[in-house]
Amino acid sequence: MEFSMSEAVVAVRDLAAQIFSAQRDEAALKAFDRGERRWQEPVWKLLAGSGLIGVALPESDGGSGLGLTALFAVLEEPGRHVAALPLLAATV
Repeated sequence: MEFSMSEAVVAVRDLAAQIFSAQRDEAALKAFDRGERRWQEPVWKLLAGSGLIGVALPESDGGSGLGLTALFAVLEEPGRHVAALPLLAATV
């Protein structure tokens, strides 16, 4: 059984990591923690614009068609970079 990630999944993961690391915002996280914000909107807009929110959706539905492995690669990054986003809720 093969457990390595495809080049497409690695590219998706790397793009997500790049977006999250470039958009690290301590003030936004504190506002989220105080209940002043529901999520980090600038990061959300970048994810949407890059197509990362729809990586698991079929191409016929406007997604990338890369499946759950790509989605899990994207979902790992908010935890790694401590980002407050409704990513899982928006992708399933």
